[in-house]
Amino acid sequence: MRKFGVNILQHPRGVCVDSQGRIIVVEFQVMRVIIFDSYENVLQKFSCFQYLEFPNGVCAAPNDEIVISDYRAHCIQVFSYEGQYLRQIGGEGITNYPIGVGMNSNGEVIVADNHNSFNLTIFDQGCFFGLWISGGFARWYTDPKTQKHVPVKTALLKTLPNENEEELSLKKIG
Repeated sequence: MRKFGVNILQHPRGVCVDSQGRIIVVEFQVMRVIIFDSYENVLQKFSCFQYLEFPNGVCAAPNDEIVISDYRAHCIQVFSYEGQYLRQIGGEGITNYPIGVGMNSNGEVIVADNHNSFNLTIFDQGCFFGLWISGGFARWYTDPKTQKHVPVKTALLKTLPNENEEELSLKKIG
């Protein structure tokens, strides 16, 4: 364990390490991303003022994309390693207050959200895929064709891995 970035980082909020060992830090207030190598050298940094409001989590996608959760903007923002804005995932009504973001081995983006009750929203290739709400009840989902919120009567949603770290499985909810 070591400390670094003291003279570089101003307001770090999220950090991750990608598959190449690069350290990615997202900063609040200055709204920027800084990418370090494992020797603490800055490889890249870019401003995200135009796209971020309150970043609080970051993960690295295997296709060299940086995925950032934004609490105040109610969404996930995706950037290239060069700082190019690529797309938004989710939005108000889907990812209301994202507090963290991760990615599973299938390349699905998993968003932790603490609006009302804690829930996880799962996206596959940027499209809504499933929802897990504490207690196991899904209240709605977003129809991928119409982008409208539909009450869940019967939906197939992916569930979280159990304690034995078994594969994700489909579960009927509703």
